Amino acid sequence: MADCPADQTVTADGTTTVNATAVDTAGNTATTTVVVRVDRTKPSGAITTPNNTVFLLGGHLSGTATDTTSGIDTVTVTYSAAATVTATATCDTPHQTCTWTAPVPTPTLGGYTATAHITDQAGNTTTATPIHITTVL
Repeated sequence: MADCPADQTVTADGTTTVNATAVDTAGNTATTTVVVRVDRTKPSGAITTPNNTVFLLGGHLSGTATDTTSGIDTVTVTYSAAATVTATATCDTPHQTCTWTAPVPTPTLGGYTATAHITDQAGNTTTATPIHITTVL
């Protein structure tokens, strides 16, 4: 190899296109382009079901999730002293803006703290502000 491009450092969140051309000793060239996506930013989201909601068994929590860099991967909801469930998310095409629903655990009655954990496609996770719910017959 007669000439090889120097290392390139990509640090900013978002998409960056990196171009490289290599030249061998005979003067032949090869060019390639690579798109690099960096995402160090946590997603955001919230439980939109009001705090202190009372549910009949079989109810659902709802919420939102947003990540403009890599997109939303999963939303899970943890209920204190009960269960963790995976929410069903409906997202726009790049998965940047989503609404979600998660079932309230059954057949357990009582009061719970519900916490949503939102993970983007880069593995960054955030926890939405928990709410208190009660399930009744």
